[in-house]
Amino acid sequence: MNRSSRIAAAAVAAALTFGVTGPAVAGNGHGHDDRAAQHAVKHDDKGKKGGKVEAKYLKQVLKEIEHLDRRLAKVAKESRSSKLGAADRAALLANVAADRAALETLAADTRAVSADKDLRQVRADLKKLRVSNYAEVTNRYRYAARLAAVIEDLRAEVAADSAEGVALDAAAALLASAVEKANTVTATSTKGDLRSITSLLQQAKVKVAAVKDVLEDGLTEPTEPTEPTEPTEPTEPTEPTEPTEPTEPSEPTV
Repeated sequence: MNRSSRIAAAAVAAALTFGVTGPAVAGNGHGHDDRAAQHAVKHDDKGKKGGKVEAKYLKQVLKEIEHLDRRLAKVAKESRSSKLGAADRAALLANVAADRAALETLAADTRAVSADKDLRQVRADLKKLRVSNYAEVTNRYRYAARLAAVIEDLRAEVAADSAEGVALDAAAALLASAVEKANTVTATSTKGDLRSITSLLQQAKVKVAAVKDVLEDGLTEPTEPTEPTEPTEPTEPTEPTEPTEPTEPSEPTV
């Protein structure tokens, strides 16, 4: 066989080889593409389910924000808060307005970038808000106002430089600190913040009570002791009576 014949034979063999193996290789390639397509469909289904879950949480978060905002709006309209002093009421309403503004911003941010937010964490943070703080701080404002009125009434009865006057000054300073703390209470304040206000009010109350006790003791006149009664003289003992003589027995009758 010459050189040209060998080349032709090799070409035929190569053609036969590719003709047999070509479809097999092509078949394997199509199988891989089918599995990839199925995986893509499943992944897309999971994405759709995940999107539904996120949409559900988004709806819940926005609903809770709206509920909290309604409660804060109610606080601002309550008749109890309307009875506060002008300065106390102004501080309370300013804090309510700040809380409502923060909720409005949170709602807008949540709608805009909900996919990038951990909505579960947002819900957890919302549950920590305590709108009831405003009712509690209102009670403390009113108690402080009543105690301040008592202090002013007592000042008229004591000298400014007396121990009682100094005690009243200390009580007034404690009240001022309590009101200053009350002015910072919001829906994010803790129970510890409210307890610190209560502690200051109780300290002021103790000092005021001590002054009232001193004044009441000074107004009470002591009663004069009664003179002891003179002892009565003992009576003389009576003389014993003499015993009577026994009578003689009578004679028996016959």
